[in-house]
Amino acid sequence: MKARLNYIDYMKTIGIYLIVLGHMFPKPGTIFIYSFSVPLFFFISGFLFSRSETFGSFLIKNIKSLIVPYLFINVICLFVLLCFNADFSMQDSLKSLLGILIGANQGKMSVCAVTKPTCFIYTLFFLRIGLFFIS
Repeated sequence: MKARLNYIDYMKTIGIYLIVLGHMFPKPGTIFIYSFSVPLFFFISGFLFSRSETFGSFLIKNIKSLIVPYLFINVICLFVLLCFNADFSMQDSLKSLLGILIGANQGKMSVCAVTKPTCFIYTLFFLRIGLFFIS
């Protein structure tokens, strides 16, 4: 088993704090914070990437760990909105469902404020697939 790299844990911790700060404060500071906090997580993901498996097992592992939780969380939120929000029309729900399926749950395709930040999961999934072939 490989030894843990403490500086990676420190970078993840700093990134988490920066993202939380970005969500807590108004616009002027968030643009600066977001310019490097989320890319930091993508960098760490690429740094920790290792290609020690077949593409099929890699794909299944990433679908289970990224896409399934993404779909589960977003579909549950959509279901709750349909059940408890009288203003949420069938057209809104179909638009939101399409947004969930294509990973564009921002703006008018958004399910709810809770799930808006999950759109980066699709990006991470496709970047990891690309990284598998590049490395």
